[in-house]
Amino acid sequence: MKADDAYQAGRLLALALDHTARPGSKHPDYERLLTRWRTDAPFHEVVRTFAEGLGVEILGATPQGLTVSGGLDGPFAVRADDLPSVRAASRSTDRLLAGLVLLATAAYAYPTGSDLVEASTPAVRPRELMAFITRAAERVKNLTSEDDLDRGAALAARAWLELPPVLPGERGRLKRECQLWHTRTYLGWLAEQGRARPIAAIAGDGESAYQLTDRFRLGVSDVVDHIAFTVLAEARIAEREGTSPPDLDGLAADPGGA
Repeated sequence: MKADDAYQAGRLLALALDHTARPGSKHPDYERLLTRWRTDAPFHEVVRTFAEGLGVEILGATPQGLTVSGGLDGPFAVRADDLPSVRAASRSTDRLLAGLVLLATAAYAYPTGSDLVEASTPAVRPRELMAFITRAAERVKNLTSEDDLDRGAALAARAWLELPPVLPGERGRLKRECQLWHTRTYLGWLAEQGRARPIAAIAGDGESAYQLTDRFRLGVSDVVDHIAFTVLAEARIAEREGTSPPDLDGLAADPGGA
């Protein structure tokens, strides 16, 4: 391996880890390095090896750049402590709610395999997502799977249903003990992570929306095999088609509810 190849591989990964970087005039070498990564097999292997050593997983390349994710044990991993600050008294519950909002966002935007493979960047409005989570939580709360993610989703769904939809605070702000606060907060966190970007209001109520990015879409594959995602995705598909979601028979669920 040539020293210049090592430098170029490091440069490509540095650009990929910077979620604000895009191929173009500001980073003229980004497109060149992406093209080389796609067409030069030895260079592709150098980049893959460097990424593995850094604890970074390469998810794929899109017109927006090389999409990467931090491995579970690597220095670039996203951990619970990276989520928006929570109160000590409700730390565990807030983290469960964060997980539910993020999982529901994935199912809401990409409920089918074709949605995932298409290079689409759907817009998500907080109030619409909040309402979807509330409707779907009635099903998710009944899951009894031993899988950690599914069990956490069931607990989160029960906690979610105990929150009021909206709880106004001082100066027009929301109190954190409501569904809309959690929805807005974690969509905003996705934007900070480069997995969404805020866009202008797209409806008459003047509320801003968030457009999900390929960085988020390519990461959804990590959760599609979990029952909780399946239940949420089926609920979303049913809403799209104007039908009822299938029964939970065959899934790890408690038919009697919580």
